[in-house]
Amino acid sequence: MRTAEQTRTEFLAKFDALLREFDATLVVDDHYRGYSDCGRDLRAIIEVSPTWDNFGNPTQEGVDIELGTYRDGGMKLTKEMNDEC
Repeated sequence: MRTAEQTRTEFLAKFDALLREFDATLVVDDHYRGYSDCGRDLRAIIEVSPTWDNFGNPTQEGVDIELGTYRDGGMKLTKEMNDEC
């Protein structure tokens, strides 16, 4: 059986490799600072940087991927908020 620490270590290593492969960063921020929204305004976004080759030609467009909730083992991302504080 894989321990929790082994799972954590393996997951973070693969996640880090994926972020590096796409020159991406995970950003979590309080989108509307100063408002009391029970934490509902926290946003997690993957920021993928644009890249260019040595000749200045674009090789990858930049994109921001807003994350939601991962469900049912599929690739469906949903944005759900808990109505309770």
